[in-house]
Amino acid sequence: MRKLIFIAALLLQAVVVSKHPIQYTATMSGSHDVVCFSSTSDPNYRCPENQSQPTGANYLPVMTGTTGSIGGGLLAVGASASGTATVTGATVGMLCIAQPSDGTDMAAVGAIVSCTVTANNTATVRVVAVVTVTPASKQYNVRILP
Repeated sequence: MRKLIFIAALLLQAVVVSKHPIQYTATMSGSHDVVCFSSTSDPNYRCPENQSQPTGANYLPVMTGTTGSIGGGLLAVGASASGTATVTGATVGMLCIAQPSDGTDMAAVGAIVSCTVTANNTATVRVVAVVTVTPASKQYNVRILP
């Protein structure tokens, strides 16, 4: 999951347009996943390492939550099952990433997982069938990038 967050932050860097150069850097600082923002345009800039708890205006912590169980019923192609997770601090429009809590490769099962922040503090996870499938009932871990 940490690699996925890192990749998402790099994608964020590629799509953000600003009047002033801002370096978006994703690093794993100690045991915390953070996205670090810097006003430098130095391509070699890295977030400070090994802080016990990243703080300050340059740090935006990754917000997390877990859904209740989703799935367990037959889904026709294009049908979906969904559930929500409470993620304190999440607001509509933030990047949302969801993954089965047991690590199942849902694409191999025949379903795609999507995640959307649908209201303040609420992320909706949807499991969409790409083939007729009965996805096992499971919880999903949710990560929100500010």
